Amino acid sequence: MLTALALIGAALAAAAAALLYTVWRARRRPRLRCAHRETLSRRFNFDRYKRYEHK
Repeated sequence: MLTALALIGAALAAAAAALLYTVWRARRRPRLRCAHRETLSRRFNFDRYKRYEHK
């Protein structure tokens, strides 16, 4: 009885941890990707404007 409860509790804890991890990863990743894309586009625009300024 006690071992069964312990196994059920461990399974629930593992499922909750996996769910929290996937949610945290899904929330965190797009922000990083958007920020990276912004920096890349900003760098590209800066280079382009610098090139036009030199011409």
